[in-house]
Amino acid sequence: MSENSIDIALVQETYLKPNRPKACSITGYVQLRTDRTYSSKGGTALYYRRSLHCGPINIPPLTNMEATGCRLAMTGHSTLVIVSVYLPSPKRLLRRDLRALFALGDAVILFGALTNHVRTVVEESEREVPASSDRRKFPPDILELIRAKNAALRRASAYPTPEYRSRARALQREVKARVREFRNESWSDLMEEIKPSHKAFWAVTKALKTEGYTLYPTQNLIIQWP
Repeated sequence: MSENSIDIALVQETYLKPNRPKACSITGYVQLRTDRTYSSKGGTALYYRRSLHCGPINIPPLTNMEATGCRLAMTGHSTLVIVSVYLPSPKRLLRRDLRALFALGDAVILFGALTNHVRTVVEESEREVPASSDRRKFPPDILELIRAKNAALRRASAYPTPEYRSRARALQREVKARVREFRNESWSDLMEEIKPSHKAFWAVTKALKTEGYTLYPTQNLIIQWP
C-alpha cells in the first residue's frame, strides 16, 4: 500500500478470525479488526499509516452491521471519525445502527459495502436527506447501465444465487469503467477549453494563493462500495 501512497485503507468481508491475530498485517501500518465470531466469512478491518495521528475507537453494539473505526486528528480541522462498515445480505440497514455510528463524533465518514440498502433507509426516513448527484449529467448509455446495475443488485440481494451475484458484480465493474472513461473525457474537454481568462483558471489560482486553504468534508458521509 505504501507504494501507492495509501494513508488509510478500509476493508470489508475480511474472513479473519480471532485465532489469527497477526494475519494480514502490513509493515508500516496499524491494523484494526472486528472479526466475525458467530459464523464464517464477514468481518471488517482498517489500516492506517503509523505516522498519522490516528487511534482506535470503540464501536457501540450494532444490530445488523459490522464495523471497525478510528479517529483521525487533522491540523486546522476537527477530528474525523472514519469507519469501515459491512452489512451482510440479506440483513436490513437500520436507522438505529446509523445513528449509533454517527454519534461517534461531529464528522463521521462511513465507508463500506451497503449494496442498495442506503436507499431503503432514506426512503423510510422521517425527514428529508439532501444528497447531491451528478447522474443527470451522464449520457443515456451510462444512465441505462446504472439502472441495469441497480436492478441486478436488488435481485442479487433478494435472491443471492451465484449467477445473480456474478451478474451484479459484472455490471458494477462495467459502470465503474464507463463512468471513469466519461469523466476523463469531460476533464480533457475542460482542459482544452481553459484559457487565461477562463473562470476555472482564476478559481484555482485564488485557492492556491490563499494561505491555509483547506477543503472541509461534509459533517456526516456514507460512501457505498462499489
